[in-house]
Amino acid sequence: MVTQSQKHYKTTVSLELNNKAWDDFLLSIDHGHHVQSSLWAEVKTSQGWQAATVTLNEADQIVAGAQLLYKPLPVKWMGCIGYIPKGPVFQHYSFEQLSQIIGEIKHLLKKLRIRHLIVQPNRGSTSDFSEDLCKLGFVESGMIFSPVATVVIDLSLELDEIFSRMKPKTRYNINKAERQGVLAKEGTIENLNDFHLLLQSTAKRQKFIAESEAFFNKLWQVFKPKNYIKLFITQADSVDLSAVLLVAFGDTVIYKRGGWFGRKKNLKPNEYMHWHAIKWAKEKGFKYYDFEGIKPEAANCALEDKPLPAELQNSVSRFKLGFGGTIVWNPKPYEYVPNSFFRLLYRNGIKFIQYNTTFKNFLNRMRT
Repeated sequence: MVTQSQKHYKTTVSLELNNKAWDDFLLSIDHGHHVQSSLWAEVKTSQGWQAATVTLNEADQIVAGAQLLYKPLPVKWMGCIGYIPKGPVFQHYSFEQLSQIIGEIKHLLKKLRIRHLIVQPNRGSTSDFSEDLCKLGFVESGMIFSPVATVVIDLSLELDEIFSRMKPKTRYNINKAERQGVLAKEGTIENLNDFHLLLQSTAKRQKFIAESEAFFNKLWQVFKPKNYIKLFITQADSVDLSAVLLVAFGDTVIYKRGGWFGRKKNLKPNEYMHWHAIKWAKEKGFKYYDFEGIKPEAANCALEDKPLPAELQNSVSRFKLGFGGTIVWNPKPYEYVPNSFFRLLYRNGIKFIQYNTTFKNFLNRMRT
């Protein structure tokens, strides 16, 4: 751990995984996100990621900071790729603080041999600092690591109001599931294998890469002692139908992953599963239930009160929109390539990188 003084903020750089002071700071501010926590950094070690945290302190109190995740690229001489998800974060934003954090991170890029850095700020920050990132050498990125649009349920509303705001078909499906005896039970670590089988079935149908069972075991091991994770499984006649894994951090419950075998569709277990989770989140005093991601095209159509195009009619985005939450846009990602030679190569190849399926699959595998 290294500390130095700059202006009136003391900068602390830590490569340690267990950083309780940083996690407590995230919980103390609005919209502090679990992917910025040292707990998440510990979970990501199961996928080969490492972490460094930069904090600004005033009178021995953290006032701002960022956790950087980084991972070696497949060829050793290529160095690492870096990612700051949902950060930097601030108690009260100022350009001075952002500049100081980014300056320290740029030193880290050289030290850690990070060739490419993606920064994707969180929504609900005390300020939209996208333009300030550009002043510090970042440019808007065409690569999306985290969804830029999502659906959020305001849990301060009464349950009747939340239910009434849903699409008629979603309400009908929830009632149908109840009539047909679908039940939801709380899962334990013994059910993680069942959950993973459901997730793999969904990944195969929807053609995405699911995290390994080892990843979810690590997530449970790290998050469960703090009660930051919840698993619900729906059943009919004691047969598992679907499952949802939630992360409950700060004031928000996030739908992290869900799975369904694709059988007994007529029982409508998925709508019922989320309704059960929403009721649980409200009962526990959380402010928001975040579905964590819909297609931008679906968000635009919904905001313009237009029907979804044919390719999205049976999509996950349509399913999430059915719950009648607020459509929220997350900040876009920004990127920085410190080496001028690599920056030139990257700029010349950016269109290939953005649209090449093989490269996108490579990035997804790097992430998971």
